[in-house]
Amino acid sequence: MAQWGTVFAKTVEQRSEGQSDFALDLIDLLQQKSKEFNDESKLSKFSIKVTAKGEDVELTNGYKTVAANSTSLPGTIFVRVWNNSTERAFEGTLHNTSDGFEPDGIPSECSDPSGLAEWMIHEIFEP
Repeated sequence: MAQWGTVFAKTVEQRSEGQSDFALDLIDLLQQKSKEFNDESKLSKFSIKVTAKGEDVELTNGYKTVAANSTSLPGTIFVRVWNNSTERAFEGTLHNTSDGFEPDGIPSECSDPSGLAEWMIHEIFEP
């Protein structure tokens, strides 16, 4: 049993390697892109707000929210999109593998922080 615990700990360590960097890069990119968007669209009724909590982040325009949760489970980043006026939501994940992050339930472009940031911004403006 002790050997199984050691193997599991090593597997989790390998899977979570790079996850923190991915999450922090995502937060930086979302903050930069939201500032650019808000500066360019000062006359628009929409603005983007980024809320970072450690390595977790939420992006909202007041109507729709996208969250990326990196701290719940080592090796996995959970992504959730929901409309603030309804309970409907959809979820996807990014699995940290030896080949990089593999999206499940979200587009393949989301496998890097830049692609995920672009997709998250796009999603909050989708009807």
